[in-house]
Amino acid sequence: LFWFLLTAIVVAYTAEGGQLIAQVAKEVTDTTTISPTVGSFLFASCFASFAIAGTSRVDIINRVFVLGLVATFIGIVMQISASISVSNLSHADWSAVYPAGISIGILSFGAQNVVPTILQYLNYDPEKTQKAILLGSLIPLFLYTIWELVFLGIIDVSTADSNSMEAISVLGKIGGTTVTDLVELFSICAIGSSMAGASVSLVDFFVDAINLLLKDDPESK
Repeated sequence: LFWFLLTAIVVAYTAEGGQLIAQVAKEVTDTTTISPTVGSFLFASCFASFAIAGTSRVDIINRVFVLGLVATFIGIVMQISASISVSNLSHADWSAVYPAGISIGILSFGAQNVVPTILQYLNYDPEKTQKAILLGSLIPLFLYTIWELVFLGIIDVSTADSNSMEAISVLGKIGGTTVTDLVELFSICAIGSSMAGASVSLVDFFVDAINLLLKDDPESK
């Protein structure tokens, strides 16, 4: 189950990363066209090399992504906070929780797949690991809460089209090209940071599995 969930998450991040690479390549060069499949291959190859390099290297790369994520997040909030309407936040539709909310809830447990890697990285110190997990859960919760308040606060539910409501298009209409660029950078940093943790956890999983198999194999002794 651990392997299945972690692999599914890596596949999802790889698919989204490929889309972002293809989109950025087209916008930056205006001539270069990269298919999402090729973009996914480049994305997966890049993070596979990071994961093989070791947790300490991934930690450095992940910090860069997190700094970029926080910087772009603050920029987005500052740009569109003036457009928030309190009346938009009063709308509630609990029927929308199922089934979409269930799948999101299951996906949120994917963050816990990095716990074994964190424990190993912190030299199996339970107190440091508990603090890392607690802070690592509370900080995203705080940021996600602000994100929901901002995004839902700028959407007029009576006129919104739920079938075509994407973050980049909605925020772009309100904040212009600056916000659109910030959202794209935010997406890249978010996917990159998530993929960094998931990929190194997947590598560590296979390393532990191989070590256990070799330990139980009489011919390897």
